Amino acid sequence: MSVIAHISVPPEEFKLAQTLRAHESLRIEMERVVPLGGGVVPSLWVSGTSEERIGRTLRDDDDIRRAEVVDRVGDAFLVHVAWTDRRHALFDRLVVMEATCLEGVGRPDAWHLELRFPSRESLSELYQECVERNVALTVDGIYDRARADHGRAAAQLSDRQYETLRTAFETGYFEIPREITLKELSSRLGISDTAASQRIRRGLRTLLAEELRPSA
Repeated sequence: MSVIAHISVPPEEFKLAQTLRAHESLRIEMERVVPLGGGVVPSLWVSGTSEERIGRTLRDDDDIRRAEVVDRVGDAFLVHVAWTDRRHALFDRLVVMEATCLEGVGRPDAWHLELRFPSRESLSELYQECVERNVALTVDGIYDRARADHGRAAAQLSDRQYETLRTAFETGYFEIPREITLKELSSRLGISDTAASQRIRRGLRTLLAEELRPSA
């Protein structure tokens, strides 16, 4: 089953380091699903500088073969670009592993990427390779495709919290009155009632923290 990972890497390990380092307040966001192979990123939203400066900087970036500003919304510019053949260890490995970039936001200090991998094994392989090559990759979160369909908050749960809350919900633990007791629920899960109670409390706390987190 495919998995989704949130990772953070320095700009040098991915793309557009020259452009990001040239502007302290720059923000680059990949639009929609971006294929990492094929040599082309359809579009980038760029903000934090003027159209003239960003056009010049992108054209001077060693990662860019072509850049064209095609639209503007507020202080953000929509830019169509095409990559050069410049090599990046992490980027190239993602292409080989057939990873898909679902979301990417670049700032001068780091790229924050949401990536879909064919399996957990491929993600583990990538992480191990990065460790061996001293690539500064940070994994901020991992979740599977099925859980992602239930929303970003559910994606933050551990496997045990997710399974416990899903079972509790499906068996009527949260109904009024309850349709199953904590002891019955814990027996179904094969754990103690104390462990079940702790997983429920921690899982709910994680869900609430994610849902009530202020927007960036």
